[in-house]
Amino acid sequence: MSAAPANDPLGYRIIDEPRPGPLQRFALPPLLVFLVGNFFLPWGWLLIAANAIALNGPHRNREIALSMAAIGLYWLGIAALNLLGNSGLIDLQYARYAFVFVLGAGLACAAWAFVSQEQTHQLRKYLAGG
Repeated sequence: MSAAPANDPLGYRIIDEPRPGPLQRFALPPLLVFLVGNFFLPWGWLLIAANAIALNGPHRNREIALSMAAIGLYWLGIAALNLLGNSGLIDLQYARYAFVFVLGAGLACAAWAFVSQEQTHQLRKYLAGG
């Protein structure tokens, strides 16, 4: 534990404790972000990254990386399956199933980021007393 600045109402802080940042007022509940983000694929995953920045939790960089990985998987999956489909190496039916697998991997990344953000959100709520 370390001593907090004199103007900090919480007193002492643990090293990996989420620190409120200047964008904290824009932070949304992680469940809302997860649901909205997954309805508007792939661009909704950017909302997960934006919320990670607003929450400013100890795992912020991991949450941003997971959301970017989900977006990358989505676009790389489309490009790869398009290439394989156009060259005749994969049938359209199989390409659709493969794309479902790619989407599932992206959703798994988003779910991992959601769990991390939810922990930060709950801890911040507890420390604020509400």
